[in-house]
Amino acid sequence: MITLSAISKSFGNEKILDAISLTIPQKKVSVILGPSGCGKTTLLNIISGIEKDFEGECDAAGLMLSYVFQEDRLLEWATVRENIDFVLKGRNIEDSVVDEVFDILAISSLKNRAVSTLSGGQKQRVSIARAFIYPSDVVLMDEPFKSLDLNLKTAIIRDLLSLLQRYEKTVVLVTHDPKEAALMGDTVTILTDRPSQVKHIYAVNLAKSERFLYDVATLKVEQDICSTLLQ
Repeated sequence: MITLSAISKSFGNEKILDAISLTIPQKKVSVILGPSGCGKTTLLNIISGIEKDFEGECDAAGLMLSYVFQEDRLLEWATVRENIDFVLKGRNIEDSVVDEVFDILAISSLKNRAVSTLSGGQKQRVSIARAFIYPSDVVLMDEPFKSLDLNLKTAIIRDLLSLLQRYEKTVVLVTHDPKEAALMGDTVTILTDRPSQVKHIYAVNLAKSERFLYDVATLKVEQDICSTLLQ
C-alpha cells in the first residue's frame, strides 16, 4: 500500500498540489484523473521518488516500482528482447515469464525486431511488457495511451487487463480521459484544477470482465465520472 499525506508542491511562486492525501491499495488499479496541468504527473513523480522536493509525506517504503511513460523511452537501435534484457540487467527472470507477457500483449512475433521498425502502438505494448516483466510491486503509468487512436487504445487496454488478471500488481494510472478511467479503474481519484486538491474518490463497482467500450454499464460509469469532473 502507498500512502500520501498532505502532499503539497510548488514550482516557484505557483502552487501545483495542495495538501493531497491519498491511500493507494495493493493489487488494484488506482486512477488519478484531472484536467491538463493540474499536477498529475508531478504526483506520480513524487510517488516514484523522481521528485523529492515537496511538502508532506509519501510512504512507498520497500516497494519496487516500474514506470510506463507517455513516450515509449525504448532503445531504438536495439531489438524488442534486447530492450527487455537491458532493464533486467541480470535479474533472474525466466524466459517463460517473458514469453507469457509477450503472448498476452500480442508482441511475440516482434521479439527480434528492431524497435525503430515498430509502430507507435507496438512500441507502447513493448513499454507495458517491460514494466510488467521487471520484478516490481507497483506499475506507474503516465498517460500511456495519450497518442493512440480510440480503437488501438481500447485494444491495448483490453490486453493490459488480461495481463493484470495473470500478474496481480498495484497500478497507478494518470490520465485526463474518463473513458480510460471507466475501462481500467478500481478507484478514480478526481483532482481539481491547480492548485490541485482531491475533489472526489469514485469507486468503480463493475467487474473488469464486464467493461466494454460501448457497453451501457461502462458508459454509465464514464458519465458519472464526467459529471463529477465537470462539477
